[in-house]
Amino acid sequence: MANRKVRVGQVFFYVPTLLDRTSPTYAYIPDGTKVRVINLHGAPKANTMGHCYIELLEDEHGNPYEKRPAPRGEPHQPFGGLVCTNSLHTKAEYIEYLHMLVDRPITEDKLGNCRWMTAKEQGMERRKKNVLRRTL
Repeated sequence: MANRKVRVGQVFFYVPTLLDRTSPTYAYIPDGTKVRVINLHGAPKANTMGHCYIELLEDEHGNPYEKRPAPRGEPHQPFGGLVCTNSLHTKAEYIEYLHMLVDRPITEDKLGNCRWMTAKEQGMERRKKNVLRRTL
């Protein structure tokens, strides 16, 4: 699988891949956090081995961090860490991801537990609706 190419200064939405989800150091960054790609002095540049450093532009509640001056060579915002470039999504890709999550139907089993509907169950629901529509 090819890695996404990013440029320093680009703003992305962070939706972690499995590689980043299994790393306990990034567990505090929630899905959909707005981040910016940065280069740090003395560290590998962005896209080296499919990774880059990020700085957080929002806190966990979605509020933007205040602009503040930073010492030379250090990020201006809180440091996010080294993440996989495939975990970074553009605004359009993030909106598409959210639509995929919202549009996926949820069903409830006999015990009252909610879960995602399988494709087979979705097909059965469509057939039922079509039969009802024809009979009315």
